[in-house]
Amino acid sequence: MSPSSADLLARANAASAGGNWSQVLDCLQQLLARDDEAPGDRHGGTTAAIALQLTLDSLANGDFRQRWEATKLLPYFGEAAIAPLLVWIGDRAVDGELRWFAVRAATDLLRHPVSSQTRTTTIAALANLLAAEEDDDLRDAATSALAELGEGAIDILAELMQEPQSRRLAVRAIAQIQHPRVVEPLLAAIADPDVEVRAIAWEAAIALDDPRLPSLLLKALDDPSARVRRQGAIGLGLWAARGSLDDRLPECDLVRRLRDRLWDLNLEVCQQAAIALGRLDSPAAAAALSELFAAETTPMPLKLAAVRALGWMSVPEAVDALQGAIQLCCRGGNEGEKLPAAFAAEIAAVLGRQSESPLRERAAEVLVALLDADPRTRPESAEVKKAIVLGLGELGDSRAIEPSIRLLADPDASVRLHAIAALKRLDPERTYQRLQERAADPTIAPDLREGIAIALQEWHR
Repeated sequence: MSPSSADLLARANAASAGGNWSQVLDCLQQLLARDDEAPGDRHGGTTAAIALQLTLDSLANGDFRQRWEATKLLPYFGEAAIAPLLVWIGDRAVDGELRWFAVRAATDLLRHPVSSQTRTTTIAALANLLAAEEDDDLRDAATSALAELGEGAIDILAELMQEPQSRRLAVRAIAQIQHPRVVEPLLAAIADPDVEVRAIAWEAAIALDDPRLPSLLLKALDDPSARVRRQGAIGLGLWAARGSLDDRLPECDLVRRLRDRLWDLNLEVCQQAAIALGRLDSPAAAAALSELFAAETTPMPLKLAAVRALGWMSVPEAVDALQGAIQLCCRGGNEGEKLPAAFAAEIAAVLGRQSESPLRERAAEVLVALLDADPRTRPESAEVKKAIVLGLGELGDSRAIEPSIRLLADPDASVRLHAIAALKRLDPERTYQRLQERAADPTIAPDLREGIAIALQEWHR
């Protein structure tokens, strides 16, 4: 027979007297989960009052795990549990861990129905931690709590943004709230003299759909802080991706400003500027990106960002820029030193992913030309040749049949296997016929004959 509510409460009291907080919590969990307990008694009445006090005692005196378990019981008591939590939150004599739990618990309780006065009082207590508390962990906890409370915390956070001590945390909290009313506080914060405040505000502001943003984003590109400049480039890229910049900023000015940031001292700013230029999808933007490939000082991560940005574009100039970059890889840079094979392979892969019909034809022409090139400028790396032939397979252009067949004689087995895979995608019927014709030619070299024979064996597998 299961114990009665009175027995469970008596056991919990006895365990509390002995400091056995795990047993106290076990008894309370059984008591509060009982179906025969009147719901109203959980929020008021003698049993509820005693159970609440025992839960609070467990929270005050238990170890970390026991405190964690105690906070899970507080929602059973509803609004009645908030007042004692606020006392702990405001008492600096209470140990920091307990106050941290009190902040979490009070915030969780506000997710349940409470009076407007209790909600206001709780928000004020959390806000006071931002304004006056010295413990960083508590201030961070209060910041997260106010952000979770959403619209109800916006007004008090806007006030805290005016105070130097609480400005950074208040901006961090308000930046996490998804509500139209945060627009004005955030736009005010992006002009703050504090670099940290500006950066935090911009990280949230770039997602706003406000007509004032594009011109402000241009100003952000010249901010002394690299974090802000980076957000300026990200924001302009997002607006460009949405197609929202056409009537707001002259393209020539926008390309020029983003081009300047390609040479920023901060690599992340440069990379975001490259991405933004890719999203502009214009000949001028492609030309700006192409300048990066010839410069010996351009770091490889930025060159890769430029390649991928060009790959998103739908203008012929983007393919031309990629052609220039991969030719530079094959013949050597300005000093004659060839660029890493992985870079050339990435360019080939990007060319193979073109989706617009005219660009697909142009990309196939570029890749075929690489395989047909003079031996001095023809790709030597197996990695690059595999990327080229795979790209040609993706593009499905029949002009790639002959150069792909020649790769069946490549000394690298993986190149030969990639060539077979590509040939199967290049007009299969015509390609198979051509392989049979070449196999019957007595003049072809032995290595090519062997490669063609393997391809024919693998054709229908």
